[in-house]
Amino acid sequence: MEQSLLADRFKLKVHFETVEMPVYGLVIAKYGAKLDRPRGRKQRALGRAARSRH
Repeated sequence: MEQSLLADRFKLKVHFETVEMPVYGLVIAKYGAKLDRPRGRKQRALGRAARSRH
């Protein structure tokens, strides 16, 4: 619907194509993650933001 509106109003054309690209896989290391949790006020704010998304 939006595409047809843009095409009609602004004479835009849209095309789709499939492109194969390399990607990186994010995996946990053999002995677990080596990331520390944030400390202080930011940790509480981040926790609240994560909970509100679900």
